[in-house]
Formats: sequence, structure tokens, C-alpha cells
Amino acid sequence: MQQYILWGMSKKNHTWSQELAQKVQENFWYPSSIQTYQHWIDEKENIDFELETKRCIENIKQLKTDYSLICKSIGIIVFLKSIGKISNHPKQVIFCGINLNLVEKFGIILRSLNFPVILLQNPWDPAGKFEDIQQKLKERVNWEFMEGEGDTHSYDTNLILELLK
Repeated sequence: MQQYILWGMSKKNHTWSQELAQKVQENFWYPSSIQTYQHWIDEKENIDFELETKRCIENIKQLKTDYSLICKSIGIIVFLKSIGKISNHPKQVIFCGINLNLVEKFGIILRSLNFPVILLQNPWDPAGKFEDIQQKLKERVNWEFMEGEGDTHSYDTNLILELLK
């Protein structure tokens, strides 16, 4: 199975996603693909959602095997904006640090999906507290809620690896 990684907006997330991909490869022998956002390459501050959504659709359509998805923050938005145009859905999704205000801003309707979703949210994540997120999304079928640690928007690689098992 392959891993497809869509991480956060900040360029520092690129390094982090590379480290995650390497650890996934070492621990599971799964090949991993990272969506390198164009604004990281161009050294711009903000993501181009239209461009990255198109790239996400194209990249996922090219995956030739079953895959799972690991997304954080902005990466969740990119994936959710893409899902309607992707026919080969993931076997599993791990969302880390969802921001429901951004979900609403883009008019994305979070409904039950036909594949399992694990939502990892830190208790005091500035993008949304675990308790609030769980309460708002508790009716979703196939969604499992996992509480991370701390008050940051950063997520522990080892915990993500545990969720992949």
C-alpha cells in the first residue's frame, strides 16, 4: 500500500512531511508520495488552492495501488476539495489538526465517507480544540477520534505511525 501525504501550509511542513515519509518507509515498507506545494518552491506565503487541488487529483489518479492518506491542516482542505473528482478512494485517511473554520469557509460539507477516517486532534490545538471538533463531528460514520497531546498545531510522527498499524 502507498502513502500519500498532504501536509500543512508552512514551508517547514515540507521537511516534516519528508521525515514522516521516511519513517513510514522504514517501518512499513510502504512507498510514500508527498505533495510538494508550489508556494513552497516559489517561496510564497500562501497556498494556491485551485492549483493544489488540481495537482492532488492528478497525483492520486496516478497511484496504481491501494493507498492511504495522511493530511494535516491545509492538506485536509486540499484533499476534501479534491475528493469529488477522485474515483480511487483511499483505504484509510488520517487527518491531523483539522480547522473547521476553513472547512466552512470553502463550503466543504463534512459528511460520512465511504472509507475510514481517523481524526487526530490535539486537546488545545489553535485550529480547534479536540473536544469541540469531536462534538461537532460525532455523527460521522467511519470517523474515529483520537486525542493527541498538547496545545500546538504540531503532531507527533510516532503517534501517526501507531495509527497506521
